[in-house]
Amino acid sequence: MNPSSPHSNSQTVANVIARFLKSQGVSRVYGLCGGHIMPIWMALDAAGIRIVDVRDERAAVYMAHAEADLTGTLGVALVTAGPGVTNAMTGIANAHVSRASVLVLSGTPPMAQEHRGALQDMAHTALLESITRMARTVRHPDLVLATLYEAASRALGHGNEPGPVYLDFPVDVVRSHPSPAVLMEEHFKPVTSPVGMPPQADLDAALKLMRQAKRPLVITGRGAKGAGAAPQPGADEIEHRDRKAAIDVRGLRQIGDVAADAAVECDGARQRRQDADNAAKQRRL
Repeated sequence: MNPSSPHSNSQTVANVIARFLKSQGVSRVYGLCGGHIMPIWMALDAAGIRIVDVRDERAAVYMAHAEADLTGTLGVALVTAGPGVTNAMTGIANAHVSRASVLVLSGTPPMAQEHRGALQDMAHTALLESITRMARTVRHPDLVLATLYEAASRALGHGNEPGPVYLDFPVDVVRSHPSPAVLMEEHFKPVTSPVGMPPQADLDAALKLMRQAKRPLVITGRGAKGAGAAPQPGADEIEHRDRKAAIDVRGLRQIGDVAADAAVECDGARQRRQDADNAAKQRRL
């Protein structure tokens, strides 16, 4: 049997994690190495996923945040247990308020050593529940793939607003082998962001306002990030005083604390300013 097959008995949980990320189009993971995540780290490298090593876990989450905002896909950070997670919390909190689709992965001591003073043993999920869409420790190898799929779906906005999610795995679970029966192809299918449409009456009302405006300015919320750059049919050209002003609304890709939520480019308004400048120059001549 091909070891790269999703139904191979030779796959460890670490291999399944790497394969899942690969199936979601993840080409880079940002992280800081540690013993609790070493099996995942090595599996990512073996799968051809580039690892961007950082000096501080906050930077790893900030980079994953930027990846998510600039590409519209899942950004992934990998941090070690204990101080690795606590260092990452500022970045996770920032992704929370920015609604960034970030998946943060970590590890914990072996299950037999939980709550027994093991190295860097902490209840990570209790710290992160209030600033993530999901925070969970996966303690059984057969639950790993389905939980990863659920986490990616929640991060991208299925069932609620998009935002960061957190998963960690005991190191003995990461080295174990899930049952081939649970490695279903459906959980390796790419997760996409849901797209919602406002009622047609609201779209018509907004379009009417823009048609009547002399100097149209559109300010969007964070939801415009996933709307795409192309205007909807009927809104790409707005006629005003026998002039068609093309309004292109693009959601601003947020990185960190960006005050504005959207950028608006109005070619018609710029052309009118140019015409006025040219007229003024002609009068001076």
